[in-house]
Amino acid sequence: YCGTTLLGVTEQLIGEPWLHARPFAYCGNIGPVATPVLAALPGLNRVWGCDFVLAASGPQVVEVNPRYTAAMEVLEHATGCAALGP
Repeated sequence: YCGTTLLGVTEQLIGEPWLHARPFAYCGNIGPVATPVLAALPGLNRVWGCDFVLAASGPQVVEVNPRYTAAMEVLEHATGCAALGP
């Protein structure tokens, strides 16, 4: 297998008062959310996660995680689509 298919996009929750979190503390993810989508990153295939910030000029990549991420569990549950197989 070679290539990439978008499973979905989540929003990372940071420092949310309604979750009693400290400023800048990770609180979880919600999704799927609609957002401008990144173009495929060259050289990547299989399962990976990409953290990005939505700037006025569009998505700006913060980091690429070459592994199954916690956000994928949110998307699998919401969509019924498995990231790692049928």
